[in-house]
Amino acid sequence: MVTQRSLDSQVAARLVTTSRGQIYVSDRGGSEPAVVLMHGFPDDSRIYNHLVPELSPRRSVAFDFAGHGRSGRPKPNSSAPPSTDSS
Repeated sequence: MVTQRSLDSQVAARLVTTSRGQIYVSDRGGSEPAVVLMHGFPDDSRIYNHLVPELSPRRSVAFDFAGHGRSGRPKPNSSAPPSTDSS
């Protein structure tokens, strides 16, 4: 796990290593249950930068899907069955 600098001092930003690559996660702590923010295509977690402070005192967690924003590109899945596409 690598901690990165965030523009908001209350947000912990880090890269989480998974079996398929690294995922960028930003986590702003709070005293109430967490809200998980998931971006759509082709955005990334930065679309929530202005929303996150407004959610206080709730904890908010946003991440970049693999291949988007500050996350790494996904590694090929070697356990996936071979393609049967004959075109």
